[in-house]
Order: sequence, then structure tokens, then C-alpha cells
Amino acid sequence: MKDSTPNFKKFLIDVISNDGAHGRWLNTLSFMEYLGCRKIVKSQHSLGLSYKILEHIHEEAGHALLFKKWAMSLNPKTYSYTTKSTIGLEASEEYFQNLDRYIESFKMSSLLNYCYVTYLVEMRATWAYQIYSQVIAASAHQFSFKGLLKEEDQHLKEMTQWLEANDPNFSKNKIKHLNFENEQYKILIKHYQNEIQAQTPQPLSP
Repeated sequence: MKDSTPNFKKFLIDVISNDGAHGRWLNTLSFMEYLGCRKIVKSQHSLGLSYKILEHIHEEAGHALLFKKWAMSLNPKTYSYTTKSTIGLEASEEYFQNLDRYIESFKMSSLLNYCYVTYLVEMRATWAYQIYSQVIAASAHQFSFKGLLKEEDQHLKEMTQWLEANDPNFSKNKIKHLNFENEQYKILIKHYQNEIQAQTPQPLSP
């Protein structure tokens, strides 16, 4: 993930320079947190929902609401999730679907599927939010990522501990799975960059 940091940081700096685009980006993050919440609910049988899984659902929904609040403070048109109020809406959903399909192809239990997809998403989210918080700290915006990062880090620790205890091949499997997620991330960030670039006014030729 370190190799992707400069590229992602540049994307963020470009996005936050315009409140309209920044609001759409925050709304995209809200949408992705909502997707994460929805996928947890769909992947687990109601009778088997543990306290920890319910807590995770609650926190993912809370993150979606937080990003939505920030988005609407910059761009009031981000009250819903549409292609015009987000960045790369379809690509964002496809990212999640590809992770789901990939993990499901290994024919594991629904709980293992949930934990692995969550592990991959939390790895990416923690990395992305840490960089985003640094970019925000150097700007005039007052958004605080402290609480959100604390919860994401806790989710990641819990998933890592559970997978270490329940998958004997976790140390080997995680490398394979992280490599797949990294390829999906590269596709996703390219969609984001292309959409922002397409909407940036080009200077007139002399």
C-alpha cells in the first residue's frame, strides 16, 4: 500500500481544492461505509448475529452518517447517493462485489467470508483515512478523523485476531488476498481520477 500513497495523496489534494468535488468525495465514502454495513447484514443469518457483529454494523452506519454530514456541509446536493452526487458510484460498488465474489470462490463458511472481506476493506480504509486525515490537517477544513480511525483500527485488530485463530493458513492466505484487493483498488482509484479529471475545466489554448 505504501507504493500507492503519493498517487492517492495527490488525488485527495486535487479533490479538496473544490468544495463541490470534495462534498461528492465525502458522499462516496459515506456510500462505501453504507455498502459495508449492508453487506454485513446480508452475509449473516439473523439468528447468528453476535454482539460484535451488531456493534460493527452500528459503527459502519455511524461512519456513513458522519461522512454524509460532512459532505452536505460542503455540497448540499449530496443528500442522496447518485452518480451526480458521488464520484465513481458504480466502480465503488463493483469494488465491493469483486471482493465478495473473490472470497466466496474459496468456499469457506459465511463467517470466514465476512471476516476476510472485512479484513481487506479495513486494511484499505485504515490506510486511506490516515492519509486523508493528514491532507485535511494541512488544509482549512476542520474534520476530525480521530474517533473514526480508532474504530477502524479496532475492527482491523479484531478481524486479524479472529482470522489468526480460525484460519491455520492465514499468514499465507492474507498475502494472496491482499494482492487481489490491491489490484481492485488500482482499478477503483483510476475511475476516481478519471472522473475528477473529466470534470476539471481545461485551460484555453493560447
